[in-house]
Amino acid sequence: MKLRTRIILSIFSVVIGIPVILIIAAMLNAAVPLSLQIVLDAENASLPLPEIDGNRAADHLAAAVHFKTISYYDKTKFDTAEFKAFQKYLDETYPAATAAMSKEDTGSLTLLYKWPGRNADLKPMLLMGHQDVVPVEPGTEAEWSYPAFEENVVEGFIWGRGTLDIKNNVIAIMEAVEHLVSGGFVPERTVYIA
Repeated sequence: MKLRTRIILSIFSVVIGIPVILIIAAMLNAAVPLSLQIVLDAENASLPLPEIDGNRAADHLAAAVHFKTISYYDKTKFDTAEFKAFQKYLDETYPAATAAMSKEDTGSLTLLYKWPGRNADLKPMLLMGHQDVVPVEPGTEAEWSYPAFEENVVEGFIWGRGTLDIKNNVIAIMEAVEHLVSGGFVPERTVYIA
């Protein structure tokens, strides 16, 4: 087969293939509930769950930005002390959550918590975020509105590395677990947090 014919067939398969894949995915999504909805049972429904203090959560995220948990392709550049300090910060900031969960040893800087559920027969669920951030390109520091690794809360916004990618997920998950545990909530199924 000539090269030109192969290129035309490749382009045709991409043009036709992608919409077909998207249509199939949409049909599966409509037919199969892919998301897991947690429904409070009668026992947990009666528990008064505390309100999450948004300012406190914002302060926790701003403090999390301070840790230079920078990820590099070259693993020798990792500052493991920063990751361990951030993990200690999580333990100290969320004592009820960390007491209710076991921390699995992954043999790396990766965190994996297990929050046991009441019904071991149910499949567990997984919540995820990541601690690491990308480095600031050297020489661009002056172009930043606010320093990348300082606790900057300005006019209702938190500035710095990790606020959107993705220490915000880590902090949001830990805030939720801390408040749920403090309110006496026990999940029906086991929850893993990575």
